[in-house]
Amino acid sequence: MVSGSGDKKIRLWNVSDGKLLKTLYVSFTSNSLEMLPGGNLIAGLNHGLFEIFDIQTESLIKRVKHHSGGIYSLLNFRNKYLISAGTDKIIKVFEF
Repeated sequence: MVSGSGDKKIRLWNVSDGKLLKTLYVSFTSNSLEMLPGGNLIAGLNHGLFEIFDIQTESLIKRVKHHSGGIYSLLNFRNKYLISAGTDKIIKVFEF
């Protein structure tokens, strides 16, 4: 399980025993999280940013600004499209 919070941390948890497995650090509050193909994680943040992480290495792969306001919804649709919605009242679709 993955959780995000206002402390600029994303935490990966073991569902079986509730123990913390890893902590990733993001630039701003994480509002939405979604898994991507290949085991990567994307975080939708305040200030319109996406941050993509390699969970295995705990490293930031990419930081991109796609919205003018906070990103509050992410959806991995059929492992082919990423759909995002933000406070800028825009929905965007990306193919990966």
